[in-house]
Amino acid sequence: MPECTTFGFEEVHSHGPAQVVCIPEVREVREVFATARTLVIVDDELTTGSTVCSLRRAFIEHRQAQGWFGSLSTTAVALVTSASARAKLEKGDVDGNDDEIAVVALADIDVAFSASPDGTDPGDSFVTRELSPLGPGIGLRRFGRAGAAQAPALPDAILARALAFSRSANPCFVVGAGECMHPAFILGRALEAQGITVLVQSSTRSPVLPGGVIRGSLPVEGGVDVEIPYFMHNPPPRGARVIALFEPGAERSTRALVEAYGALALEVWDEQ
Repeated sequence: MPECTTFGFEEVHSHGPAQVVCIPEVREVREVFATARTLVIVDDELTTGSTVCSLRRAFIEHRQAQGWFGSLSTTAVALVTSASARAKLEKGDVDGNDDEIAVVALADIDVAFSASPDGTDPGDSFVTRELSPLGPGIGLRRFGRAGAAQAPALPDAILARALAFSRSANPCFVVGAGECMHPAFILGRALEAQGITVLVQSSTRSPVLPGGVIRGSLPVEGGVDVEIPYFMHNPPPRGARVIALFEPGAERSTRALVEAYGALALEVWDEQ
């Protein structure tokens, strides 16, 4: 499979800071990408605002390099939680571009930090390294990674296997391994429509200390060519019925779940 055309940006505070954006391959989606006046960024949280600015700047520079001149008029940021950076972004204090930034969040929060009771640091056993991004030629290109003209859907064969596996489960845990989170959410919705109680979660690169709502963690492996630790925080209880979805070439990311729960591991592929 040939690689996508991409541009990159940095998520500087991340354990995997190098990020890539795949240019849409479907013609009508690429035309929207090239001429859009509004950029919508969807994320879980806003803290410093640096990721928003880095992505927006890279998007503008790529369009200019391609000769796709047409300035942005608005950048809209949709979030679950927004911290202190909202006011800075909306006032234009973080980035010098001229377009307006609108921030929409379900909750605005203030965050205060205190030392760990035992003096440990969740990063003590985790070395952050500069990593190459996931190869853009790998994975679910037509599932949204390289743009989509319509809402993605899972193949019928996956839905049928998952439904047969989960009929007697209450609840059924659907896990998106590594980068395969959106397919897990779609599968969870489909199973729920059949009357099955579903809990959806994912593995993550973020190390955290047990405590508070974090009752424990299960070490798991990363996806394709990712040689760093992954974790599943608050893993399903022993004996739970678990379905794990993984992208092509990333089967090892479900190995710990298969061993611990007898999970049904399903490869999610692109329908042509």
